[in-house]
Amino acid sequence: MKRLIALLLALAVILPAVGLVAAGCGEPTPEEARAQLETDLDSLETALTELANPTIYTSKDSFDEAADDIKVAFNDVIKSAKQVADIETEDLQDAWDQLEKAINSDKPLTEKIVDVQEAAENLKDAWQALVEKLDETQ
Repeated sequence: MKRLIALLLALAVILPAVGLVAAGCGEPTPEEARAQLETDLDSLETALTELANPTIYTSKDSFDEAADDIKVAFNDVIKSAKQVADIETEDLQDAWDQLEKAINSDKPLTEKIVDVQEAAENLKDAWQALVEKLDETQ
């Protein structure tokens, strides 16, 4: 009987603590979501700058690395934007689709540069519009 009482007392202490920890793992606060989106937008800008660097077009490996970096950065922005109210990403997604098509084209790397950089500029414009929208909603 004493063991049962001890077990029930232990559960009475442990279960609420587990509930508090689990509650902390839920959705981010609006401020946390906004901060994450701002961080992810900064990372996307850095990746866009790298993609515009002509030296990455000198080797397939450097181009592929820059393309991977921008894909990760873009996906992070989309994921974090979903957590922020009143932020729409359709224009950014459309611009990304154009860039992804340019990146994945069968053209040789030396010919791909024009299409990729043009699509990257369109993505940068959509990125800028999203940044401005984020600033307006503060």
